[in-house]
Amino acid sequence: AERQLENGRRVAGRIGKLFLSKGFVAFWEACTRKREAREKCQWVVGRMQHLSQSVAFDGFFEGVRVARERGRALKAVVGRWKTPYLEQAFERWVDAMEDGQEEAEGAG
Repeated sequence: AERQLENGRRVAGRIGKLFLSKGFVAFWEACTRKREAREKCQWVVGRMQHLSQSVAFDGFFEGVRVARERGRALKAVVGRWKTPYLEQAFERWVDAMEDGQEEAEGAG
């Protein structure tokens, strides 16, 4: 009877260790999957930020290019004016437009 009881305790101990081992392996696999998912998410977010920065820079670069083209065209138009009155009137108009824009930005 003692021998059977001891044998039963050993078997129960082995079964307990087996369950603990399987539980630990399952926990370790879950942690590994979470870590891999977190790394993948960080990679995707990094790529999205890189893409948005690229798009923003492209927009800024295009805006600068358009502003330069408009400036050149404006200089060409102003350069063709023969009388100083037209140039002065244009400068006053530009100043008035800038003042109006500043007031609109201040009110908004």
